[in-house]
Amino acid sequence: MYTIQPSEQQFVLVRDHDTKTLYLGDLARPSTKRKWLIAAGVGFLVVGGAVGATVALLQKKSPSPTGGSTDAVEIPSASSANDTTLPAVDGSDLLEKPSATTEVPLNPSSDPETAKAAFSMLAIGDWGSTTGKESGTNNNPGSCCVLYSDKVNPGEERFKVDFWSQKHVAMLLAKSAEELKPVRILGHGDNMYWNGVGSKDVTYRFTETFENVYNQPALKGIKWLNVAGNHDIGGSSFICGDKDNSFRECKDTAELLATLDERFDLQKKYESPDGKRWVMRDHYYVESFEKDGVSVDIFNIDTNHADSHGARQVCCQCFGYSGKLGLPSKTCDSVLAGDVRCAGGNAAMYKACMDKIEGWAQDSYTQAARDLKASTATFKIINTHYSPHYHMGEPKMKAWYKLCKDHGVNAWFNGHTHAFNHDIANWGTHFFENGGGGGIYTKSANGATTDYVKNQWMAGGFPYGFMELSFSADWLKVQFATFDQAWRFGGNNLDATVQGGLRRGHCWFLPNAKAAALGAKGVDMTMSPDDYLQEPTAVLDSSKPQTGNRKKKILLAVGGVVVVAVVATVIAVVVTKKGSSSTGSTTDGTADKSTSVPSSTSGGNDTIDTSLLPPKNETVDYTKFNPTSDPESMTPALTMLAIGDWGGTPDKVSGSDLNPGSCCVVYGTKTNPSEARYKVDFWAQNYVAAIMAQSAAQLKPVRILGHGDNFYWDGLGGTDKASRFANTFEAVYSDPALKNVKWVNVLGNHDIGGAAYLCGAETAEFKKCANADELLKNLRLRVKYQTEYTSPNSGRWLLKDHYYVESATAGDVTVDIFNIDTNYADNHGGMQVCCQCFGYGNDIPGFAHSKCEDAQPGRPECAGGDVGMYNACINEINSWGKDSIKQAARDIEASKADFKIINTHYSPHHHMSPDKQKELFKLTKEHNVQLFMNGHTHAFSHDTSSWGTHFIENGGGGGIYTKSGNALSNDYVKNVWVAGGNPYGFFELSFSKDWLKAQWVTFDKSWDFKGNNLEGTKKGGMARGHCWYIPSQSYTSKGAPGIECKSSINTPIGAPLG
Repeated sequence: MYTIQPSEQQFVLVRDHDTKTLYLGDLARPSTKRKWLIAAGVGFLVVGGAVGATVALLQKKSPSPTGGSTDAVEIPSASSANDTTLPAVDGSDLLEKPSATTEVPLNPSSDPETAKAAFSMLAIGDWGSTTGKESGTNNNPGSCCVLYSDKVNPGEERFKVDFWSQKHVAMLLAKSAEELKPVRILGHGDNMYWNGVGSKDVTYRFTETFENVYNQPALKGIKWLNVAGNHDIGGSSFICGDKDNSFRECKDTAELLATLDERFDLQKKYESPDGKRWVMRDHYYVESFEKDGVSVDIFNIDTNHADSHGARQVCCQCFGYSGKLGLPSKTCDSVLAGDVRCAGGNAAMYKACMDKIEGWAQDSYTQAARDLKASTATFKIINTHYSPHYHMGEPKMKAWYKLCKDHGVNAWFNGHTHAFNHDIANWGTHFFENGGGGGIYTKSANGATTDYVKNQWMAGGFPYGFMELSFSADWLKVQFATFDQAWRFGGNNLDATVQGGLRRGHCWFLPNAKAAALGAKGVDMTMSPDDYLQEPTAVLDSSKPQTGNRKKKILLAVGGVVVVAVVATVIAVVVTKKGSSSTGSTTDGTADKSTSVPSSTSGGNDTIDTSLLPPKNETVDYTKFNPTSDPESMTPALTMLAIGDWGGTPDKVSGSDLNPGSCCVVYGTKTNPSEARYKVDFWAQNYVAAIMAQSAAQLKPVRILGHGDNFYWDGLGGTDKASRFANTFEAVYSDPALKNVKWVNVLGNHDIGGAAYLCGAETAEFKKCANADELLKNLRLRVKYQTEYTSPNSGRWLLKDHYYVESATAGDVTVDIFNIDTNYADNHGGMQVCCQCFGYGNDIPGFAHSKCEDAQPGRPECAGGDVGMYNACINEINSWGKDSIKQAARDIEASKADFKIINTHYSPHHHMSPDKQKELFKLTKEHNVQLFMNGHTHAFSHDTSSWGTHFIENGGGGGIYTKSGNALSNDYVKNVWVAGGNPYGFFELSFSKDWLKAQWVTFDKSWDFKGNNLEGTKKGGMARGHCWYIPSQSYTSKGAPGIECKSSINTPIGAPLG
């Protein structure tokens, strides 16, 4: 997931060594939230995680406070995109230039198809698997396979290939070498999974996973040009120690730094008995080759300072410390400097490690800039482990881009992501992701189209393979190679595998350095098979792969492409070329029918919609259109509250950890009371209700806006609807200040099934549907149970339909609230509801619910493979969205209200594909909507648009444990605030004639949370944080942006954890 599979924050969870308590420490720039790597209108991937705290941590865009940890050390962000010593680059010269009036041929005039190669090379990434496997047994699978509770699943089709994948790829590599006679092999790092080599096992590791694997005559004696990946210098485990499985906690910083150097030097100093073919001279070095007047310079660089699973994970050593502390390692994506799971809480040690790795990158950059400038080679290639745009934040990315552009780099090859793709930069550098070399099980590819690079191809499914490079005077031919259909894989039985041949796929001719310097980008091979390669049937997840739904792209943010997931129905090679289109097939071979709303898996058109952008070169100061009245002295005519994702599961009992339901992070079926956030999580809904009541007592709200997910996990059933309303709505929000206030609600995905079975709604015993008609009946019942409810408290529950308008007036101030259904969203929306994977997945032996992220129509875990049933469901949900948008456009246009608010479950830019996103943006722009509020992401953020609409994500209402917020700035919206950490809370809305004051509220510091003991918790008060004054419609129609409140707090507030 990449989204897609990613600038950060100010505060972390640290341990006070005197009091032994956990609290939130203010650091210089550490990340306290899951964040996207935002690359200037670019795609982004998740790199960081949430801090283990639930109180409020706030970040204003581009903050610059200073602070310190318990060690009084200034620490760069754990996953910060800004913690680099590389040169700062504004990126303006990296953008695509307007086409010239007269087109000038830039590519070489020779025919690349007939060019004779002077020499060839091979390139492979992430190839060095763990040791200890034995043919015929599933013991010690190591890095080869997807594990479920530390065991492989031989029932999975991909297991047949995965178990001995490194050896299978080695045979394939040899077959290619027999044909091409390569003079070099480029290795992109991660040569020794999991954690690199130690002084006592270096010879054994090289013998077992290098010399004995690549021992075919066609490969012997060929120089391998290697770089280090994160797994070569520790991965995420302890760095100190002398051999695999014996790595340990470092005694002090000096030992850590010495051992970090040793991990690298052990590979650097290795001498292969096969003609000294192993080459890794230093963190930076150049290898040159020339024949028949054709030359190539290969610049091998160290990029382990990357933000996505780079230096932070290496230096935190979280897998080691989590094991020592008895904590689950799956939380390691979330740890930050100062956390006890990160370098044992030793911030100084962490910083020293980060500085060393950053130094390697800086030195690589400095030397490469010098040598690239001096190079006169026909071709210039960078070989490294990480990609600038998939694995780095914007400053690092732009710096490496600038290096490539200024010095005419033809191709950049990297691994790290265990997949394959090809992107082309505006200035002509080609970026190849080439990380499926067999050292670890493969994953889905990422495809990014941004302001700087355009995706040309990505390999779908989970293939293994490598790249072939053939050099002529004018052209470098790069071609992907994988298994052909003759292979028959034997799972753990290596001897039972029937070897097949080589199958070549995507291919591109790159022009030489002279042509590339003029902007030439080369050409696609005439017969480049970018659509579908004939994979071995033994590898297929499905015997009948569909042409549609080849991949899933979630959350393509226009102008900021977020490829969150790309998942195919096969493990061998299914490849998609940018710009291709296809229709999905049903089980009977007919084309899918769909509504005009894009399907759940639609990526959509990611071109920039200029109608949503301000005029180019505009110099207007829109703040001059703000009202002239002073918002700080406004007297509200009416107020409201807004809350999202608030309806927790039932059956918790005070004093017991049984039945935690949606409240908490669970490991298996149990909570972890030792986690700091558990103290707040267990009864979070009740605690949020308490501070809502405090707010209501002050503000006297006339409405409460609910953004959906009212009843976790799966919505209501006929036999439990009364108890659910009574116990998780009426009883929780029973304070007199809340009791008679109307709640204006919409539906979220968890209200209509979540990801479980949809049928059985009448009895709340959810089960498989017999057919599409039964599914639709039960889907509609889920809706009906909420729309027909009448609250005994003055009828306060409102959910009139999928779309409806609620108005409120006080004095001369009017507010219209347009409640719309957006369950057709791409991020955990209609597709997950209709697949029902949490239900159907239970019927598949060894199936893990985590794989539901990858569910696709036609597969057994998605509606049991019944594509017709799935289509009926998704079309129904799409129709709700289509009708909502149609009616909203009509009613918003007709509205004369001072303030127009959209209330819904999903965000356009966080949860929608480009077409859907732009449709909602246009709705808000063309009809002058002041505020768009949503939940779904269990966090808080505030984005502003160029046309005046404000977008507030408000999903931490307590129904489910919170997560870290997303901060997104792209061509259409700019982030102004995101709440870091994992806080709970809601928004207050106060209206005057000119201004809408929107302010976030959470717990103050006087709260003392007691975990599952509800009565033992000492209640405190509320703390108000981020705040903005939004102008009324007569001002936003001119683009008035409003102004931040003087009371806005963007530094930490909230209850301490102790």
